[in-house]
Amino acid sequence: MNSLPQEGESPCALVVLHMQVFMACRAFLQLNHWTGKWLKAVSQ
Repeated sequence: MNSLPQEGESPCALVVLHMQVFMACRAFLQLNHWTGKWLKAVSQ
């Protein structure tokens, strides 16, 4: 397996990777936000 990306596709691969990381972080933050709201509602 060749671990290094080829010259032509490395920028695209990096963009896709960054987009996936960004979406994952945003989903995680939203999940934390709603979990916090739910915990506040339950604890009252």
